[in-house]
Amino acid sequence: MNITFRYLELLNAVVVSGSISKATRLTKLSQPTISQQLAKFEEELGTQLIYRKRGQNVELTPAGELNQTGFIGDDLVPILRQE
Repeated sequence: MNITFRYLELLNAVVVSGSISKATRLTKLSQPTISQQLAKFEEELGTQLIYRKRGQNVELTPAGELNQTGFIGDDLVPILRQE
């Protein structure tokens, strides 16, 4: 597993701003880049971190909420995959 701080920063920017589109202002990255990086992060974890609803603010999944508390790590991956 290769979880980088950048993945965590991107997820935080999306959550703080409320959407992937708005997170572009915080990260200075394009919307497709943010979407692709979040998808890679979710793939590495084996679980979805945010609910994507077109035209609405994103919402954290239970796994995403755990991530925001700072408990991401190898010990948590089996728990996340049980979702």
